[in-house]
Amino acid sequence: MSSSTVVHLNEVAYYVFQASEPVQSIGSGQVDEPCTVFRHGTAQITADIIQSTISRFEHSDDVWSKQFLLNVVWEFNDNENLKNLTLQSDALDLLKQLGNQNVHSIRAEDDVGAPEEPYFLRNGKLHAAYRLYPDTVGAFIVSTVRTAHDAFQYQSLNAAAYGESFPSALTIAVPSRLYFNQTDEKPYAGLRIGIKDIIDLKGLRTGASSRAYTRLYGPRAQNAEIVQSLLEQGFVVVGKTKTTQFADSEWPTGDWVDYHAPFNPVADGYQGTSGSSAGSAAAVAAYPWLDFAIGTDTLGSIRAPATAQGIYGIRPSLESSTFKGIIPYSDKFDTVSGFARDAESFATLSKALYGVTSPSCCKKPKHLLYPEDFWPVTHAKSQAVFESFIADLEVFLGFKRTAINLEDIWQKTKPVETDLSLGDYFEHIFEWVANPDQWRNLLKPFLDEYKTTYGQAPQLNPQVQFKRDYLPTVTAEEQAKGVELLRTFQIWYEANIILPSDDGCSDSILVSPWSNGEPDYRDKYRNGAQKFTGIGFFFYNLSPYAASPEIIVPAGKTPYMSRVTFVEEWLPASIGIIGSKGSDVALAELVRDFMSQRNAQTLHQGGPLNFISDQIDQKILDYSGST
Repeated sequence: MSSSTVVHLNEVAYYVFQASEPVQSIGSGQVDEPCTVFRHGTAQITADIIQSTISRFEHSDDVWSKQFLLNVVWEFNDNENLKNLTLQSDALDLLKQLGNQNVHSIRAEDDVGAPEEPYFLRNGKLHAAYRLYPDTVGAFIVSTVRTAHDAFQYQSLNAAAYGESFPSALTIAVPSRLYFNQTDEKPYAGLRIGIKDIIDLKGLRTGASSRAYTRLYGPRAQNAEIVQSLLEQGFVVVGKTKTTQFADSEWPTGDWVDYHAPFNPVADGYQGTSGSSAGSAAAVAAYPWLDFAIGTDTLGSIRAPATAQGIYGIRPSLESSTFKGIIPYSDKFDTVSGFARDAESFATLSKALYGVTSPSCCKKPKHLLYPEDFWPVTHAKSQAVFESFIADLEVFLGFKRTAINLEDIWQKTKPVETDLSLGDYFEHIFEWVANPDQWRNLLKPFLDEYKTTYGQAPQLNPQVQFKRDYLPTVTAEEQAKGVELLRTFQIWYEANIILPSDDGCSDSILVSPWSNGEPDYRDKYRNGAQKFTGIGFFFYNLSPYAASPEIIVPAGKTPYMSRVTFVEEWLPASIGIIGSKGSDVALAELVRDFMSQRNAQTLHQGGPLNFISDQIDQKILDYSGST
């Protein structure tokens, strides 16, 4: 049996962690009183020491506040300082001014003790304080906190704090950043992430946006391998994020039946979030208190949401990281990745995800490929943004773009006898290769097991209802042909467009347009389910078919007149940069260095640093605790 305690300090809500710190008792009889633990190497405490510590706390943490000074605990590793603790008169005066009522001192047990951070005192015991934030854009499916007995196991947070202001919003608990120290073993300690709800998290169910799937399968006994890796590196999971059902392709709002689609926080707030990793992207775009969110990309489910929300995301090289413990679509295309708000942070995340398989690189590419099959875009204002971005990229690289035409190259170098165009020859790859995998490895076993267990068929969202009937029609012969076509494309692409990397570097990069400047409202009526099969050949097929990385970069923004707000709003304009297979980390670091230079120039010229910084609704920031 467990319960969740919520404490409000003024208008800010906190969760009191159930387990207490293993330290000696501190007084008695308290009922969840705010408390701060200080650790210092001297027993002579001055006002300057207290003020500098407070400044450090305020600068680095969004959980701690001065209200936690009601009780102060000085913790020492040795008895000498403990015995000689002396607060100078100016220190006592400062604490009194800040509302302090009690000062305690304790000896750290086994020289470990309680970390410096905010706590609640309950009957003499220290309980860690988690700050509670409302999920105002509906990005999360469940809020999580770690269990007391296992740092790698999580449980759902059964607490509410903002019901009146946000009646349907989940409450997300985040631990104090002061609790964590980054080390060589845990270089990312304390960084907060959300994970897409097709990825296993030990102790919780993996629901895949399906009530029936959630009902059928119990809590996971192990973390997905990529989650385990991130936890071992120090990341902290604060929740599982919404996804389309089984990570298929769905439109809001008609296709999202079992659960409501998340809201896109940019522009007028009523644009679609796009793609199956929609919840992860919306969370990163909306919440400054969240560092990263993890998702997957099979044919665009990272890249499309990153574009729609104006943030960074990457489809990595195939097999750049393990997919074990994640609900599959097809192992020929499934990849795991994540989102970040800025290029510096995204390079950090890429290193954590792919650093083992994809080394850094100190060389810049030698070629910037500009495929005229996709360029220029027809939306003039978007093309102007893209042109400015590419011109800046040319300056950064030190050379001009090379215009290419993929269709012309195909006609001159095609390795097979055919009169078909590039697009016509390869249009069935995904349809024939991936869909039988989805049927055989996911949907059919689930349907059969549900029917056996409950004696009836499960409810499915409209797109998956369509897939239930369509998937069995793709034959084994078609899949074999599709696999052959995929291999043909990869051989041709690597010989004529971009070579795979043998040292983590990319000799060439290719730019692709991901935005069209047109609004895509979440309340748009459709004729029916999307009925996506993957047939066709488009710019977004290049990196999945080549098994190579593509990073989405916010290039700027374009105006439109919103039919929701009746004022001019701004849409993100995003560009894709494709690199060599195996150059994932190098590509992210290249983008980091380029955007650092570009942002410095833009700041000097008085423009915005990035799209997200001036597009998130201020009400969201107010309730999210941004400063």
